[in-house]
Order: sequence, then structure tokens, then C-alpha cells
Amino acid sequence: MALFVGIPIGFVFPLSEFIGRPGVTQTLGGALLGGIAAGLGMGLYYYGKPKSKRTRIFLLSVLILTFLTIMVVVTKNLSPQPIACEVCGYQSLQKGVEDCDICSNAMWGESILHQSYSSKEEWLFEEQMLHFGEYDSNRVKFYEPRELEGFKKDPDWKPSITLAQIHSYHNDN
Repeated sequence: MALFVGIPIGFVFPLSEFIGRPGVTQTLGGALLGGIAAGLGMGLYYYGKPKSKRTRIFLLSVLILTFLTIMVVVTKNLSPQPIACEVCGYQSLQKGVEDCDICSNAMWGESILHQSYSSKEEWLFEEQMLHFGEYDSNRVKFYEPRELEGFKKDPDWKPSITLAQIHSYHNDN
């Protein structure tokens, strides 16, 4: 029974990165897909349980080939959900990519931690000031445009700086 349940779960859980934004949505999506796959596997197991050993091996082979085919088709035809840049807010990052296609900032990680920043908040403040501070504070619109170069603004993104701080930055420089 473990093979009939474990194999489908192992194949579909990684597909969760294609169905939602990183975090709780992906985890719940993966759990839902895993539950459906486990249900199908258990159904086949109980269907094949009274049958001969040869039939059970055939059913297991069909199950493996089906889920392998689904995994190949999905990974070839879909791309993972983009990740929002913490600096500019656009969903322009793919898993494994370090630099944003909009603001060209490197994402927060170990390489940045060891530079001149003492915390992630300090890094984010500085990078947002550099990105948004190049414009006059009267022209800065944190949430506009909603789409830029094909990348959408993450509706959950919030800037860590204010227009007053940008205005002060321009007055100091």
C-alpha cells in the first residue's frame, strides 16, 4: 500500500510551485494535490488487492507512468509562479534568479548579509531609497504602474520608505 500512496504524493507535491505564490498557498496546494494523488493511489490499491500479483504490478506501473507523464507535461508547459522583488514590488523573479529584471537589485541573502548592512531592514531601506530616490518625490508612485515590462506589481507588497523620506533625501543631496 505504501507504494500506491507514496509514489503519487512524491510526484505531485513538487508541482505545488506552479499553482500559487510562495508560502501558505503553495503548501496548501501541495497538500491538496498530495491528498488527491494519495486517494487515487489508495483506490487503485484496494481495487487491485484481491487481484493477482501480476495485476497489482501492472496497476502500480500504470500509476507511476501516469504521474510521471503528468509531471513532465506540467513542468514543460508551465512556469513557476514569479516571486516579488522586495525592493520594487514587481513579480519579476523566478526561483534561483538573484537579480530583479526591473530594478536590477540583488535579492536579500547570505551574500548581502556579509556586506555593509547590519540587518535586512537596513538593506531594504537603502535599496528602496536608491531605487525610488532617483525621482522627485512628487513623481514617485509606489504602486503604479500596475504592470511594467510584462511584470505585475505584487498586491501584498508595501514599501519600507515614505514619500517624506524621499523628499528629505532630495533636500539633503
